[in-house]
Amino acid sequence: MVFALLNGSYHRHGGDGSYQRVRSVVWEVLGGCGTEDCKDWWSECPWKPRYPDTRPPASLCWRSETKFVYPRASTAFTWYCDNPRPQKMDIHLAVLPTQHHVLSDKDQNDWLEFITFCFHAKGTPRSHFARQLNNEPIHTILVARLASPTNTVSIVSTVRIFHRTIVPNIRTAGIGAVCTHPSYRKQGLSSKLLDFARQVIADMNAFDCSLLHCAPRFQSFYHQRGWTNTLLVETLVVDMVPTIHDNDTGDYIVQPYAIATDSHLPQLQQLHQTFSGGKIGADIRPKAFSSALMSSYQASIFVATTKAVPETVVGYCSLQYHVRDGCFVWTLCDLGVEKNVPHDVIRRLVAHAMHVQLEQLEQMDTHTHQTVEMPSCCKFLGTEDQHVGHKIDHGWLYYDVLPGSNNSLQKQMESTTIATATRWKIDGF
Repeated sequence: MVFALLNGSYHRHGGDGSYQRVRSVVWEVLGGCGTEDCKDWWSECPWKPRYPDTRPPASLCWRSETKFVYPRASTAFTWYCDNPRPQKMDIHLAVLPTQHHVLSDKDQNDWLEFITFCFHAKGTPRSHFARQLNNEPIHTILVARLASPTNTVSIVSTVRIFHRTIVPNIRTAGIGAVCTHPSYRKQGLSSKLLDFARQVIADMNAFDCSLLHCAPRFQSFYHQRGWTNTLLVETLVVDMVPTIHDNDTGDYIVQPYAIATDSHLPQLQQLHQTFSGGKIGADIRPKAFSSALMSSYQASIFVATTKAVPETVVGYCSLQYHVRDGCFVWTLCDLGVEKNVPHDVIRRLVAHAMHVQLEQLEQMDTHTHQTVEMPSCCKFLGTEDQHVGHKIDHGWLYYDVLPGSNNSLQKQMESTTIATATRWKIDGF
């Protein structure tokens, strides 16, 4: 945005009537397109503190050379705005149609192209969203579209509803993939879609609650949309040393799931149910969904089997890493353990998984402590000689579709003695 002084253009006004007339000119000329440039300039306007009731209407910002008079001053300026004047948009909210719960090839490709574009700056690849589509048996995707066929951008905003069931048998509408095309932000499209999502969730009569996760800066936004309750999730931060196990000693064998037999898959599903089945907030995974998840995360999964019967899996883990401030930080994405298995076996399993993945990354310093983040239900992985910290995640927000019902998540949380819930990263929305 640029201002230029027009030499020789002087205007003098005085009295209450002239002020009203000058302020009207400011209303009509200044405007504001909703961009950060316009907002930043308006916030620095010298007369705003004197006349706080003056606000720039968003519909009156366009590229032009328009004179306006500075209130109670004697100088006229020329104002430029590089943003095109927005046209009145005809927005259509809809649920992408499916046949037998499957999107058409065109709708799926259009949606993947759109959401990959929106999350490009965050670095989330298209394969992540494609994998989510393939994993989920039911698709409910909400979109906001421009009704005009001449627009090059069809989808301008989207919200996805994930069909899940969490312990203890609460049918959950997970909310994810909330985004808007950069050219159409700051116009309330996500708010409209979230209001539409609440309506769709109620009309489907298939959910007990709706759950989402957001960063702290977005919590007030979702509170205003109706996700007012917080599901506390505690995360432990444990220092562990990557250790390779040659399997020559002990009664158990540790190996990557990628080289395990297909017969292990049903056992992994059962181990998840055994370990997480009683932990409120954890997903109850249908067999088809569980199989798809294990296939997607296969490279990060390691299993522990018995030497006596190598086909018998007694525990598994999914461990992934990311780099934070130049250091490796590991996340225990999933864990399944048979009852009565020694805790040391599971510690060996996790340490072995870390070591193997570090070797694959050609990280030679594999014997230093590494930070592993995990749900609080995994506290047995920490020992007295290890540093164990913890943090509370306040980002899981929910609302009950039918407050007060037996399947109300709030009622379930109030009836349990455990203050925090369990959420595995592998089950993210």
